[in-house]
Amino acid sequence: MAIIAPFRGLYYNLAKVGNLTEVVTPPYDVIRPAEREAFAAQHPNNMVHLILPQALPGDDRLANRYTRAGALFRQWEKDEVFVRDKAPAFYYWETEFQHAGRAFTRGGLAALVRLEPLSGGGIKPHEQTFSAAKADRLELFKASQANFSPIFSIYPDPAARVVSLLKRARPDSPLMAFQDTLGYFQRLCCRERGPIPP
Repeated sequence: MAIIAPFRGLYYNLAKVGNLTEVVTPPYDVIRPAEREAFAAQHPNNMVHLILPQALPGDDRLANRYTRAGALFRQWEKDEVFVRDKAPAFYYWETEFQHAGRAFTRGGLAALVRLEPLSGGGIKPHEQTFSAAKADRLELFKASQANFSPIFSIYPDPAARVVSLLKRARPDSPLMAFQDTLGYFQRLCCRERGPIPP
C-alpha cells in the first residue's frame, strides 16, 4: 500500500502575478522551443523559466541552466512570488474539460508519496522512461531542491471515497481557478488539514 502524507503547498501569490493563465504551462516535455519562448515572454514569472531553463554559451558544471533555475526559484520565494501554506495539508484539485462533445470534471488528490523500490512496492513504475530525461530532471531537482513537475498517478478507489471526503470540505469558492493553455478549467478547491480516514 502506498504511504501518503500532507505537505505545505507552495503556489503562486495572486497579489504578485495577477492572472494565473499567464504563468502556467503544459508539462516541460511537450513544450517546443518556439512555445518556450512565447511562454517566457508572456510573464516574467511564467513557470517555463523554472521547468525549462535555457542553456547559455559558457555554461559549466558550477554555472548552468539548472543553477540559474535554482537561483531564480529562491529569488521568487524571497520576493513572495510564491507563498507557502503554514500547515501541511492534502489538496483537492478539479479539472473541467470537454471530450467527444461531453463535459467532464476530474477530481484528484495532491499529496506526498513515500518512495518505494521499483520491484515489489505498491506503486507501479512508469511504463517507459528515458535516461536523458531522468538525468535532466534530477539535475534540476538537485539545483533547486524543489519538484516543479508533480507526478500524475492513478489509484484504485472504486467507491471514490477519497475524492468524496475532500469534496465535502470544498468551500463555495475555490482557492485558485484559471484556464490552462489547453482550455481546461483548473480549480484548487480546498485543503484538508486532518488525516484522510482509511
